[in-house]
Amino acid sequence: MNRQLDVAARSIAIALTAVLADGSTPTFTPSNVSTSGVYYFNSATGNDANDCRSAANACKTIAKAMLHTYAPGEKLLFVGSFAGNVTMTPKTVPSLGDPAKPIIIGSMDPANRATITAKVGGETGIVQISGVSGITVTDLILRGPATATAGTMPRGGVMVQNPSSRQIRGLIIRNSDIGGIARYEASRNRSDPNIQGDFGANIFIEGWPGAGGISDVLIENNHVHGLNGVTSYDDTGIAGFGGQPITNITVRGNRVYDIGGGPPGLPPGRAYPPMGDGIQANGWSNVLIEHNVVHDVGANMKNCGGPAGILTINVDGALIQFNEVYNVQPAPRYDNGCDWIGIDLDNNTINSVVQYNYTHDNFNSGLYIFDVSGTANNLTLRYNISENDNWGGYLGFGAIAISVSGAPNVYIYGNTTFNNRTYSGPLYQNANQGAAAFSIAGNGNFGGLIANNLFIVGPMNDGACGGFIARVYQPGWNPPVNIKNNHFQCVGGSRWEGFWRNDFLTGQDFSSIAAASSKFQNTTTGDPMITAGGIGPNGYVLKRGSPIIGAGTDYRPLVPSPPTADYFGNSISAGAPNIGADAAAHR
Repeated sequence: MNRQLDVAARSIAIALTAVLADGSTPTFTPSNVSTSGVYYFNSATGNDANDCRSAANACKTIAKAMLHTYAPGEKLLFVGSFAGNVTMTPKTVPSLGDPAKPIIIGSMDPANRATITAKVGGETGIVQISGVSGITVTDLILRGPATATAGTMPRGGVMVQNPSSRQIRGLIIRNSDIGGIARYEASRNRSDPNIQGDFGANIFIEGWPGAGGISDVLIENNHVHGLNGVTSYDDTGIAGFGGQPITNITVRGNRVYDIGGGPPGLPPGRAYPPMGDGIQANGWSNVLIEHNVVHDVGANMKNCGGPAGILTINVDGALIQFNEVYNVQPAPRYDNGCDWIGIDLDNNTINSVVQYNYTHDNFNSGLYIFDVSGTANNLTLRYNISENDNWGGYLGFGAIAISVSGAPNVYIYGNTTFNNRTYSGPLYQNANQGAAAFSIAGNGNFGGLIANNLFIVGPMNDGACGGFIARVYQPGWNPPVNIKNNHFQCVGGSRWEGFWRNDFLTGQDFSSIAAASSKFQNTTTGDPMITAGGIGPNGYVLKRGSPIIGAGTDYRPLVPSPPTADYFGNSISAGAPNIGADAAAHR
């Protein structure tokens, strides 16, 4: 069942959650819009002999639109269906644009949006913003071509580029329906499947070439999706790559779905990251990703290195909050790849927070921290809910998982995870073995805090519950992270099983892993008295008399920028907080 977030019930003022490294919240608000000139285009009744300056004298084609130059504050308004590419470059915007007076590209009637289908392919977009500031794309339907060739399929639905040495800023993409960008399929060598194509994105932020920087970008309230169900060939939803400074990026209120990650049937390893990602932030800084719904992505991928519903890489200062991510999964099931993660803080991500998100029914972990660069640091996962993630049954991917090198500080607290799936794979194999509450891989010597989390799991295929799986083969590995005041419930299982280093540990509680690690202080087990697991976020509110009310450790002196509210918007009680995502004052 696809359960949507009850945003109204969970909304918290953004000011309460502004916890990035500099204490600010990354938002962009455009100034008042001037309307000094309007150009009209009507595919049915327009005539390119007209002057385009009124609805009655509308022009007919995008080719005509691209013969004009546009000044700050002017508008291009479309009605009907068009074939072509709208390009905002120094040629069509000789002033180079003004964020205070954006040029608006939209529909004459937002309730009856115009459709623009790509005509020209390559390193461009159906709407291309290249080297100019102050552009708003709104209320349009943008489509890749029905026949995908390298000459007709652009790399972006909306492509943002800056090949110049000047900064561009003040770019808005909102209220649009964008789909059908399958650049990999269009550009690959079909006679040799081992020759890869270029990946594309329905919204593409391209950081190279150029050095001037891209700043103040708002991507809001769009539908970004494939056109043929979960196995659509679309490469990515919202993505790109770094290379020049890309700062102050807000991705808010979008629905991203049916992103297959390239064509199905490619040999393993031919598709590559970020293909299959819903939202990927690459090379961005000061980032806000909030109130998005991402689902049914990554179906066609057959390799490791992705995909994820929301992923950061080479990012400094991301705040990821109030999102719902589900059904990140291969279709059909595929057991020789990896990932299919809900939310992933990936290589070289620093100073970033994931909070107040709901992940469910993903193939592997709901929340994941991964880094082999050795540069990740100051990463926080707090007050999130993971429900029935890890349906693939791989113990290396717990509901929450860490795989890092180096010595980052991580702070994981106040989360609730729940899994009551049945697993029936072969004993002692990876696939379909069971779900772990928490897993650690890699040999990172990470510090920080793992505390006040509530983990509820059912039995694996051997009848035991998978607790804390820290299967690290490096002798003497014992990272300085503080693990304390977590609560575990085994529902229907006969015992707990877990690993610390390469030691297999089992028992009715966590005393053996505590002895092996010299950690796990104040770990408790038993019924936490939640409302009803498996029915969505409201099922994880604690009942009166719950033993985990007030049983947490006061993490506030131990973590950077502690929050003031829990998952549900309740103020966090003073003193010892509750364990789990419900931190309301004692009942």
